[in-house]
Amino acid sequence: MKQAYLPRRFFMSFGRPASLLAVFLVAASLRADLVPTFSQTVFVGGGEGPGGTPRYRIPTLTMAPDGTLLAFAEGRQTQDDPGSGYPISMNCKRSTDRGRTWNAIQVLASDPAYAYSDPRVLVDRRHNQVFLFYTQWPVRKGEDDARPGNSNDSSVLLYRSSRDNGRTWGAPVNLNPALKKPDWYMLASIVGVGVQLSRQTATEGGANGRLIFPAGFADSDRHRHNISIYSDDAGTTWRISPSFVPENGPTESDLVELADGQLLLSARNDGPDSASRYHYLSADGGLTWTLSAPVRIPVCRVDCGLVYIDRGGAGRGNSVLISAPLGTPVGSGTGRSDLGDWGNGRSNLGVWKSLDEGATFPTYHQLIAGFSGYSQIIRTGDGTVGIIFEATNSTKIVFLECPLDRL
Repeated sequence: MKQAYLPRRFFMSFGRPASLLAVFLVAASLRADLVPTFSQTVFVGGGEGPGGTPRYRIPTLTMAPDGTLLAFAEGRQTQDDPGSGYPISMNCKRSTDRGRTWNAIQVLASDPAYAYSDPRVLVDRRHNQVFLFYTQWPVRKGEDDARPGNSNDSSVLLYRSSRDNGRTWGAPVNLNPALKKPDWYMLASIVGVGVQLSRQTATEGGANGRLIFPAGFADSDRHRHNISIYSDDAGTTWRISPSFVPENGPTESDLVELADGQLLLSARNDGPDSASRYHYLSADGGLTWTLSAPVRIPVCRVDCGLVYIDRGGAGRGNSVLISAPLGTPVGSGTGRSDLGDWGNGRSNLGVWKSLDEGATFPTYHQLIAGFSGYSQIIRTGDGTVGIIFEATNSTKIVFLECPLDRL
């Protein structure tokens, strides 16, 4: 098992034998220390989808109420994000054999005038319903230049739902009129998963059954924040939390419910300290958030997966897992520009582990050597987790299965 990340000053302390150090660090990143028990390619750019869609990016993953795995991804014409002038489709694949095989692509949203981004999936296990949230952008206007307001010239938050484990999907529902303020430049689903609460006490509001996920918005000054969107009536109506995380800067994020009912939100840090994640706690079911103590998790500047593993209560092996590229050298959260990753260090997929309810993440395992980008991690069985991740910068998305006891 790898040890906790060592600060940059540790490496500097070796002094001048830089060439020897470089050889050591590169060699350390060439092989994974935990081989997944199974892997399977899910999306292939240029090989499937309408017209052989050239590229697939931004994946997420969930397990439907009947055990079917549902994988989602953007279908792109280029590597570029929304606003490039090219349409982007929203796509789904299903697996009924725990990821060994995947059905043909379902195109859930496609229009030459729009780019559909950031799949966010949420399962209501009480009512056997799956929700997929995603964001619509004008084809030539992305986050930096979309207009404020609720017209189709701005960002539009949409969802579709399925009551048959992803086989068929209802018509799109526009959430902008109910949730987006007229002077906001953006309200976006941001990629990931949502949570159905089950451990809420009376003190915390007793909101068991609540469906909740983090979203991102840009206010009238274009300052970006995370916010909670939730439903207490099985998705009939959706509300936005009365407060948002106070910092201007956190972007892509996920949340989990801890053993005591608190919610932990972990957000990407695009600031100068890439070795930290923004972590927030909520003690009222996601209505308000407070910044927790700084948490050192050296991962590349990229969306990460987050899951809570409940093994029967606090002190019985419960854990919080974060899937993310570990960087080069492994565990540094930084990278080399010669890896074909735009210089962002998106390499060497791994899983960081916390055994103290997310307060610290002292250890990690490396799963994949080489390029890795966005990822999502979910529990797939009593002893396994599944991870979906970008295995190239835009042409291949892969599913892995790993044993919990080896993470």
